[in-house]
Amino acid sequence: MKQATAARSLRVLAERSTSREDFGLPARLDGWRVEFHVLSAADPGDGQPDLLLLALPPSAAGLRDWLARFRFLQPHCQVLLAEYDEDARWYRDAVQLAVDGLLTLPLDAGGWRRTLAQSAEALAAAEAQRGLLGDLQRSSQSLEESRRQLAGMLLQSYEHLGRVHRQLEQRLEQLGILYRLGRDLSRQRNWDPALDEFLKACVEGLGFKGVALLLWSFDASRLATRAHRSLEAPALERVLALLGALPGDDRCAGTVLGLAGGDLLRDDALRAALERIELLVLPLALGDEPEGFLVLRRDYSEAADLDADFHFLRAVQTLLSEALAGAKAVQRLARLSEFNRSVLDSVHAAVLTVDGAGRVSFRNPRAATLFGPRLQPGTAFAFDAGFHLLDDATATLEGADWIQRECRLQDETGAERRLLLSVTRLPARHDSETRHVMVGEDLTEYKRLESELRQAERLSSLGQLSAGMAHEIRNPLAGIAMTAQVLAGRLADRPETAPHLERIQAETQRLERIVRSLLEFSRPARPRLAALDLAESARRILGDLAESARAAQVHLEAAPEGPARCLALADADQIHQVLLNLLQNALQACAPGDRVGLRLERAAAAGGGAGRVRLVVWDSGPGVPEAHRAKLFDPFFTTKPEGTGLGLSVCRQILDEHGGALRHQPRPGGGAEFVLELAPAPATSSAEERAR
Repeated sequence: MKQATAARSLRVLAERSTSREDFGLPARLDGWRVEFHVLSAADPGDGQPDLLLLALPPSAAGLRDWLARFRFLQPHCQVLLAEYDEDARWYRDAVQLAVDGLLTLPLDAGGWRRTLAQSAEALAAAEAQRGLLGDLQRSSQSLEESRRQLAGMLLQSYEHLGRVHRQLEQRLEQLGILYRLGRDLSRQRNWDPALDEFLKACVEGLGFKGVALLLWSFDASRLATRAHRSLEAPALERVLALLGALPGDDRCAGTVLGLAGGDLLRDDALRAALERIELLVLPLALGDEPEGFLVLRRDYSEAADLDADFHFLRAVQTLLSEALAGAKAVQRLARLSEFNRSVLDSVHAAVLTVDGAGRVSFRNPRAATLFGPRLQPGTAFAFDAGFHLLDDATATLEGADWIQRECRLQDETGAERRLLLSVTRLPARHDSETRHVMVGEDLTEYKRLESELRQAERLSSLGQLSAGMAHEIRNPLAGIAMTAQVLAGRLADRPETAPHLERIQAETQRLERIVRSLLEFSRPARPRLAALDLAESARRILGDLAESARAAQVHLEAAPEGPARCLALADADQIHQVLLNLLQNALQACAPGDRVGLRLERAAAAGGGAGRVRLVVWDSGPGVPEAHRAKLFDPFFTTKPEGTGLGLSVCRQILDEHGGALRHQPRPGGGAEFVLELAPAPATSSAEERAR
């Protein structure tokens, strides 16, 4: 029989020639020797491996026959199947192979060490069990020989031999139960069938009158029944209350305890009070980590009867303690992995990892959304011409722990986005490995707000200047208009001067309109805020412009898309002025056959801030040229021969006074969209709404 400390052999069977690097195996594995074989050239009877890893599909040609022969020649070798795929056919083929377990690849160095450590423990347990069975077989043979030699003394020692025979049967039953329990707990992910079979065997095979498995919660704060058989509910509740209040030392006691009334007895005190013992209690713990209790009911008349079961009880205690501790460790790792993944999935920043060649190995949902189809796992990805990190990571980092770069990226709609990308190295698992983690933050909205802030500062200065200029221009302008009227009266008898005087008066009126626009831009009226139904306002202004649209042969949408009623906190007159200006601009920009309309969006769909409502003026015309977009809201910028260039500036001023926003965006499919964002009106009672 192999010793637990002897070096063990891991044989990897694949369809082609492989090496450690193909599976991420560390260069050094204490206590393990690794061999790599190809299925077509491997001899099932060659050597005596402890662990066989099938690193190939379960449907590989010849694998089933090869494995059957290997099982016959190497019955004690543990066989694992690498889990590469997850479709139903793969699992059906895997079940037909009847392997000992599945191993999900790839694994990192720590994963390999933990897996091999667990395999070593399982192999050692199996060897110990085979040793016990061998000892049992030798004992049975020795007893059989003694029975033949003492056949003549059977009549005199019948009662004694009967007792020995019953004890031997009990030992065999105990060993069989231990073997099946260890096998089932190591192979099955769902322990319910294994535990039910064990409890049934304890009651029906070993003569216990009742048995229950009690487990602590993950944080050891609550004790609950995991499985039980033939124990009444009142007894279970009393035991749960008593054991749940035990101090830490008794929770981890490494011996058999006896429950007598409300007292727990152990060792000599337990044997001295057997007639009062109601239940036996086996604390299940590994080190100072309590896992639970195994509670058994059986009447012992003598200490010798308890001693006969003592080693079995201690073996069950050790086996269950280690199995429960291992399951808890696996659960803890799964929770940690789930927590880490949920954190990465929840952060707003894009997170991805790449290797030295720029191939993506991980991306979170934000990265997939931000970068779209250009970011595929396993393929290289370059961000822009000025960012060469993914082409030559080592040369770019040049020993620095991390770098930051701004880069530009076009999304699927063609819109440009600005990103701040932070890159740092991940610790290498081996010398030839290079890995990086990248965190990308979308600065597009921040840059837009920064640009709007700079423009607002410029417009503030310009507004103060405009107010002064308008005041200084208005007085002489009034004098010019008055003089022109006087001249028209005095020169009434000279008709040749009439066109010139009319031209003076027309230009004076035009200057008056410009001055009035300047004053509106520099000193916008404070809005009188009230609940305004944007849908109703939109329908009213569309009706007012219907005749102008027909004259321009532009199709004007009859009603706005979106909700039937959308309340915002706004000044009805000022919003009417803004919508009229935007819709007239849209009509003037469109050619015959184009379309103009409005679109309403609910608060949940608003993109400018939580709780806002949006009203979008759109057209299918040529759109705003890219060269004009940055200056679109600048005062005096216009492409119309007769325009003042103040209309859009005044509209934005009005929205700013409302605490809202006005912005332009290209319309998908062609055209332009101007988005008005306003705060929603506060909720009112149904009675107040009817009163309105």
